[in-house]
Amino acid sequence: MNDHFKNNAILIKYLFDMRKKILARDVFGLSNEEKTFCAVLEKQVDALSKDAKEIISNEFIYDKPRDWWLSYYSRSTYYRLKGSAMDELLNALKW
Repeated sequence: MNDHFKNNAILIKYLFDMRKKILARDVFGLSNEEKTFCAVLEKQVDALSKDAKEIISNEFIYDKPRDWWLSYYSRSTYYRLKGSAMDELLNALKW
């Protein structure tokens, strides 16, 4: 894996960890910024292509086993699609 792939994975994990911490609190006590952050992140995930949405959701949102993808993709296809999915999400999040 190259640095671009690793850095994207770290950044996306950070974003979804923040979302998880925010949503673990009382929804009525969230600031407008926190609500907006979660809404934008969720909207962008929903807008991803089918494979990208599946990979981002299973890797970063749901608590799936690390090898969830083995019955769906070969190793090379999975890592190629995961890299594309991360790029797609981060490009969508740019303002």
